[in-house]
Amino acid sequence: TLIFIIIMFTIYSSSYGAIQPVTKESLEQAFQDLMSSEALEGINLDITNIVALQNSINQMTSESAAPPVKEIFSNNVSDILDMLIKEYFSEHPVPVDKMTKQDMCNLIRFLDSKGAFLIRNSAPKVCSLLKISKFTLYSYLKEVNEAAA
Repeated sequence: TLIFIIIMFTIYSSSYGAIQPVTKESLEQAFQDLMSSEALEGINLDITNIVALQNSINQMTSESAAPPVKEIFSNNVSDILDMLIKEYFSEHPVPVDKMTKQDMCNLIRFLDSKGAFLIRNSAPKVCSLLKISKFTLYSYLKEVNEAAA
């Protein structure tokens, strides 16, 4: 209702020439004038464009079906790899020493999809975590990429 009053005040004050500054007294006077029977009879406002604008805003701000994106912020690039590994293990709680080849491939697929292997020295860190050689890591990575293609 406040927006309505301000819009109506703008229309009311512009009908007298220049728009006056908004004060408490001027709003009260505009409201009283608008509530009088003469003013209410004279209001003829096409709200088609306002309704169309409201619908557009509602469409732009409505929640989409896409899942929310989890952003990672860190001052150290190495921390990003640690956060990605923690994220994976929070969703797949399997102890590292109990991981099968398929579990390791799933972890490698996850890290590759997040761009973790673009981080310098990430391969040795993943190898150390999984207790595998670089050769094994890269063969698993190749296997994951071939399966995706």
